[in-house]
Amino acid sequence: MENKAKFEIEAKQYEVRLAELEGKKKRICEMREDGSYTKEEFLERKQEMDNQVAAVKISMAECKIDQFDIEAALAYATAFLRDLGRQWFDLRPETRPRFQRLLFPDGIPYTRNKPPHLCIGVGIKVLEPRNCQ
Repeated sequence: MENKAKFEIEAKQYEVRLAELEGKKKRICEMREDGSYTKEEFLERKQEMDNQVAAVKISMAECKIDQFDIEAALAYATAFLRDLGRQWFDLRPETRPRFQRLLFPDGIPYTRNKPPHLCIGVGIKVLEPRNCQ
C-alpha cells in the first residue's frame, strides 16, 4: 500500500499547486482592476494561468486514475489468489498442468505415508510466505 500513500502525497501536491495558481489568477484580475495591467497584458497573463491550471488538473486526474488502476489490479490479484481452487475448476483441462506448474514449480511429490513437501510459486508466496528448501 506504499503506492497508495505515494499517490495521495502526489495528489495533495497538485491540490496545493492548484490553490497557488488560483491565487495568482485572482491577483492578476485584481491588478487589471486597479490598472496595473493593460487589457492585452491581462489577457496574456490570464491565459498563461488558465493553461497552467488546466495542466495541473490533468495531472491530478491522471494521478487518481493511476491510483484506481493499481488498487483495482491488487484487489483482483488478491481475490484470484485467495480462491485458487475455484480457478482450477474454471480452467480448461489442457491448461491445468501449466497452472499447476505456476503454483508448484517443483511439482507435487508423493511418498507413501509421508506428507508432501511443496515448494510454492511466487503468486502464493505473496499471500503466505514460506521458504522452499
